[in-house]
Amino acid sequence: MKEFFASCPRGMEEMLLEEATPFVQEAELGKGGILFKADWRSLLIFTITTRLASRIFLKLHEFKFKNEKDIPKHVESFEWQDYIDTRDTLKIQTILDRDGKKIYKNSVYMSQLVKDGIVDKIKNIRGTRPSVELDNPTHSFNFRVEGDYQCFRGIVSVDLCGEALSNRGYRPAGHKAPLRENLAAAILMASDWNPKEDVLVDGMCGSGTFLAEAALMVADVTPAYLRLNKEDSFSFEKHPWFKNDEGLKKWWLDLKEKVLTESRRKLSNFPMDRIYGFDNHRTAMHVSRETLKFLGLGKDYIPLELADVTELEPPQEKGVFICNPPYGERLGDFDDLAGLYYKIGENLKNNFKGYRGYVFTGNPELRKKIALQTSARVPFWNGKIECRLLRYELR
Repeated sequence: MKEFFASCPRGMEEMLLEEATPFVQEAELGKGGILFKADWRSLLIFTITTRLASRIFLKLHEFKFKNEKDIPKHVESFEWQDYIDTRDTLKIQTILDRDGKKIYKNSVYMSQLVKDGIVDKIKNIRGTRPSVELDNPTHSFNFRVEGDYQCFRGIVSVDLCGEALSNRGYRPAGHKAPLRENLAAAILMASDWNPKEDVLVDGMCGSGTFLAEAALMVADVTPAYLRLNKEDSFSFEKHPWFKNDEGLKKWWLDLKEKVLTESRRKLSNFPMDRIYGFDNHRTAMHVSRETLKFLGLGKDYIPLELADVTELEPPQEKGVFICNPPYGERLGDFDDLAGLYYKIGENLKNNFKGYRGYVFTGNPELRKKIALQTSARVPFWNGKIECRLLRYELR
């Protein structure tokens, strides 16, 4: 059993804990994620199954120190050659807890000390050092410092994912969406939308993140579907310990092929008339369509229509409505958006009877402009913005 940490956006920790429970053991809430133990096969299944985790880290080395100058020798005592080779590149990020920040002001310097311990160990064994790469390293390590001024504890972990799990691979190049994919998945999971039964209507589909995440749920397809097509889907596949474990490596390759085959089959049988996308911008329509094409879902599977959220009519008699209107971050935005929020509420009230309505927003003043009674307010964080998922009963 190894020790791991799965990170997620703030506010999603309890949802992630519930999602992970079938796959892991001794799981508990942590700050910005969950701590747990698992065997390798269970961990890898969880890695390709989770819709909520951002990254997964393997805890490697833990030691106590009183003086930062002792860090390199403590780090060098670990068998780093099992996790990084001379041809690989590395990056170290140091995270200081509250007490650590009082004593150690320079986290970059702390990272350099950890780096020195790792590369010196590799050089002593292999004769040459791996190099540092800040932008796109093959291996990323975290160094967490916690404790008090009398004795600190240093914990070194390695990122097993490489690219964040939230980067599903379906977004068109060069387009930045307002919601991360795992946040969009969490919002859908926090609603009462049933992927197996309910119609979903996205009134402001934008780049299609809600549509894509909903489609993966309806088809019961892993969110890692697209990245599994890559030869090295995750950074752990480059670790020496993994490459040298023939049994685990064969099991993993067989699992990837099985999941890919099953996912393609499920998407080819995607049910019609279950998900609908609307937006009043043609560019958004184009981006949403391209997003869905990456999943192999053409216009026959998920209809997209150019329409204003304040005027659109429901495509079916009942279902779930959701939208993520802008929050208003510039001076003068509030007055314009106040009218938009009010009209969204009026259109839901007048035209969407029989639906359950959800609006996701990070502006508490604008949400007051929707003249409907909320039946639930679920807290989330979109980056540094505290948000709410508001539920409305539309009778």
